[in-house]
Amino acid sequence: MQRWNERCLVVDRLRRDIAEALPGTSQFTQDIHLFMLVIEEHLGETWVGANAEFHAEEKPGMGAEYLRRDSDPEIPTLAQHYLRLRELARRLFAFADEEFYDRLCANLSRRDLEGAAFEADVVQLLLALPMLIDLRQERNVKGDDYDIDVWLRLPNVKWSIEVKTKHDDGPYSKNGLLNTIRHARKQLPASGLGSIFFKVPQTWANDPTYQAEAAEVFESFFRNTSRVHAVVVVWDVYTHDHDNEKSWNWKSGRAVYRSPKIDRLLDELLGHYEKLWSQPYDFVDLIFPF
Repeated sequence: MQRWNERCLVVDRLRRDIAEALPGTSQFTQDIHLFMLVIEEHLGETWVGANAEFHAEEKPGMGAEYLRRDSDPEIPTLAQHYLRLRELARRLFAFADEEFYDRLCANLSRRDLEGAAFEADVVQLLLALPMLIDLRQERNVKGDDYDIDVWLRLPNVKWSIEVKTKHDDGPYSKNGLLNTIRHARKQLPASGLGSIFFKVPQTWANDPTYQAEAAEVFESFFRNTSRVHAVVVVWDVYTHDHDNEKSWNWKSGRAVYRSPKIDRLLDELLGHYEKLWSQPYDFVDLIFPF
C-alpha cells in the first residue's frame, strides 16, 4: 500500500506540472498528456510517439489504430482516444509491481495492441475477486498457447483462459463469430477448466442479427466441445448527450455463456463474478489517481 501511495504522489506531481506547462488548456487535454506520460514511463517515448500521440509525425505503430492516433477529431473518436489511453495507463500503473509485468509490457509493445490491451483488461476484471492470476508466455503449441492462468486450488486446479478480440471495423457474421471462438478453442488444453474471454466490436454489439442469434451460436458451439466451459463476451457501450454533443459516457457490457457441461466450481465462480460485474459501482476496484 505504501508503494501504491508513493506512486500516486508522483502522478499528482505530474498533473501539477502539466497544468503549469499548459495554462488555459482544457481538463481533457491535460488528462491526455498525463496518460501519455504514465504510458511513456513503462513503454518508452518512442512507443508513445508512434502509437499514442495524436497525429504525431512518427510512422504509426501497431497500436496507432486502436488508440485512434490518426483519427478524425469527432467526439466519438476523441472519446475512444481518451478512454483507451486512460485504461492502458491504468493497467500499466496497476500491474507495475506484479510478477507478470515484464510480459505485459512485452505484449503491449510487440503484439496487436487491441488484443494485448484487452488481455490486461481481463486480468483487471478477474481481480474483482482475490484470485492468483498469471499472464502466460507464448508457447505456439496447440492446446497450450492460451493467455491467462487463474489458480483455483494450488497446486493443480487452474482455470485456463484464452483472450480474443475482433477489430473495430469488422462487420458481424455468424461465421466470423464461430471461426473466432473455434480458433480460441484450439489454444486451450484438451482437458481441465477452459474458457474464452471475447471482446466483440461495437458494430457487432449493436447489430440486431448478432443480438438475435448469439445465444444460439454459443449453444451450438458448446455441443461440439468439451474443453470450453464458458465464453465471456465483453463490449464497449458509448452514450452521448444529444443536448450537449461534447458530453459522453462509457461502460463495459458483459454476458456469460455457459456450456451445459460446465464444471460446478467454475459455474459457481462465474456466478460470483456476474454479481460483482452487475453492480452499478465497482467497490473492489483500485482507486486510481487518474
